[in-house]
Amino acid sequence: MPPPPLEQAPAEHDEVIELLLRRQTAALNALHHPNIAGPQDSPGRSLQDELDSKRHYEWLAFFDTIWLPLAGALAYAHLRGIAHAGLTPAGVGLTADGRVELTGLVGTRSDAGFSQDVYAFGELAIAALDGSTVPPEVQDVLDTCVSPDPAVRYPDAAVLEHELAGACRTARQRESRSRNTVWLGITRAAAGLVLGVEPLQETDFRRAEQIILDELAGVLHTDYSFDARTGQVNDQRILFAGRTMLLRAASDAEFPDRVRIISAERKDDVWLRRWRRKATDLTRMVTFQFEDPGAEAAGYGLDFLLARLEEHRSQTPAEKPATDLFELWERLLDAREALERSDRAALRRQEDALVRVRTGRTTNPRLAGILQDPGAIPGGDVADVHQWSRDDLDDSQREAVRQALGSQDLVLVQGAPGSGKTTVVAEIVRQAHLRDPGARVLVLTHTREALDQLAAAGVHSAETDPESRRVLGIQDEWLAAAFLHPSALVATTMREFLSRPGIGDLEFDLCVIDEVSRATATETLVALVQARRSVLIGDPNQLPPADEVLLRQKPVLKEYALTPALVQTDAAARTGAHVLTGQHRMVPAIGDLIETCFYSRKGTGSPGPDRPVLWVDTTGLGDRRREVRDDGGLVNPAEAAEVVKQLGTVAPGEKVLIIAPYAGQVDELRRLAGDAEVISLDAAEGRECDVVIFSVTRSNDKGDFGLVGEPNWRRISVALSRARSRLIIVGDAAFCRSRPGALRDVSLYIGAHPEECETRDAAV
Repeated sequence: MPPPPLEQAPAEHDEVIELLLRRQTAALNALHHPNIAGPQDSPGRSLQDELDSKRHYEWLAFFDTIWLPLAGALAYAHLRGIAHAGLTPAGVGLTADGRVELTGLVGTRSDAGFSQDVYAFGELAIAALDGSTVPPEVQDVLDTCVSPDPAVRYPDAAVLEHELAGACRTARQRESRSRNTVWLGITRAAAGLVLGVEPLQETDFRRAEQIILDELAGVLHTDYSFDARTGQVNDQRILFAGRTMLLRAASDAEFPDRVRIISAERKDDVWLRRWRRKATDLTRMVTFQFEDPGAEAAGYGLDFLLARLEEHRSQTPAEKPATDLFELWERLLDAREALERSDRAALRRQEDALVRVRTGRTTNPRLAGILQDPGAIPGGDVADVHQWSRDDLDDSQREAVRQALGSQDLVLVQGAPGSGKTTVVAEIVRQAHLRDPGARVLVLTHTREALDQLAAAGVHSAETDPESRRVLGIQDEWLAAAFLHPSALVATTMREFLSRPGIGDLEFDLCVIDEVSRATATETLVALVQARRSVLIGDPNQLPPADEVLLRQKPVLKEYALTPALVQTDAAARTGAHVLTGQHRMVPAIGDLIETCFYSRKGTGSPGPDRPVLWVDTTGLGDRRREVRDDGGLVNPAEAAEVVKQLGTVAPGEKVLIIAPYAGQVDELRRLAGDAEVISLDAAEGRECDVVIFSVTRSNDKGDFGLVGEPNWRRISVALSRARSRLIIVGDAAFCRSRPGALRDVSLYIGAHPEECETRDAAV
């Protein structure tokens, strides 16, 4: 009996399969990792050939040359949703120079495939190490890989790599410490400094020695002493920075293999962290003891210490020219921590990012050079976009999207308020996923309101899922990272990104930072080190980081060797920018005022109502126009009363926003303005409304402008640019024109454009 005829799948089913195959092939071709073979690569030998040779490996060499690189390659693939699902010794290639290469990736996307790869990895490693002595920490990792219960295994190779690297590091440090024993001595003077009193008995010395051993048992850095008078390194003095002390040591004339502690000084955390950055790390690499370990052990330990110091000294001069910018950023971090204005976890992320970029451990290996010399950014191809997701994009927006999707490593897009920056971000994300559905994209904003605007524009991520929110709060980095990796898009605020543990281990194909001018350089750097390509979008006239005013105080600038220019330097300011030229929020009169007064160019808005800009001038009110101080702060009663009158001109259905620079005036307006929303200058960023009424508040005979003075021109720009259809300014025009600044420019502009703007005296 002949077999039944095969049922033909519908044509649309073939199209789906073809689409999936294309996406799978594109994802595989997008894998670029030194330990993953390319489509045309042929390593020649395989791991199977190596195992068949019966060559004996020490466990450390075996893991350094084969298993850690292999785990890294698998982790790289898994983080992009690609599993091997067939890992064998024959599928692991070895190049002529001994580099391991993972071959045979097929693009399977499933949790089962990830777990299968983890099991196969452990099984291969255990078989290859049969007969070798494996450290217990490493053996525990391999045993977890081959657990018969998939729930016990590591969920993917990203977690496996993290755990395996940690286990190898711990085992390596333990073995190193057993060999590297540094013999210490201590002078009477140093013991007195440690104890705080002069040592009189042998037990006092023993107490001082134990305190020093405790100091050196944890985080430990060392360097030669530096003579500030001569500008020379003094290699006869060695410095050790422990948990809380800086210890000075010298060679011992009595015992050449002994190092004698000659002084001790307690230092605060900020000072120690700053010093450690320029020293070499000895943490858990050596063992210190005050008893004689024997000539051979003491000699070996001292040789190891001196070799580390010489290696560090030989590298420092070559690296120094490339780290000047990053040293300045380190000073800013120190100042921010001293001010206690930043989350400490976020500061740690920023410090880690600086270490990564200085040591070349960034996802994009060219990042350090780009930041040092933005003018040297290699030009890239501009992407072709064949189908836009919306028809209302202007030419400058489309060009910005093409630039962002091209091959240039770092792209900066600048735009004034209303130029459509959020729309550009949304279009970049959509087009990135149309071009590569498996692309991992990170989108960062400064505020939740901006994130909501992106969501309204169609940008969604795992954040909208309650389970994602729960897991993202978990403090175990590897668990959070393991949960996150299947998601192709992570969209969150900069603050949440900096404080979340799990995101720090992820790599992204594309990073898009909106409102970048509101982030510090080092906050931006945390995201840049994790991305292959980055797009920074912002407005140079946005409000600066919240702590910039504090950092610009003279005592802070002096203590941390800063200048005002350095404080306001951000990553975005260091590159050329594509400028958005359209206006999609404000009517032409308002848009032209903002563009002319704050951006030195003519606006190009859409048609709107006649004379939508009004300055209500209180100059004619005499002494009544002046500000007063009460228990609630600075208040201008005459302006508050005029603002209430202007509320009566707001048409039904129009939304109005009242903005004032001082808390006292905000409170007064809230008391008088009924249901109308009243906010401060600093709360205006990211908002927009049909009608904006701005109360200048300041008016005095001393010429004191305070928060509305020339240094705060960005705040004025932000406040006035919130308006869509009408802008009303209430204030003493004569006072505002008496000093250079944003308010003077705006008042003069309004007077020079009577066809679009109006100045009207306040009612007497």
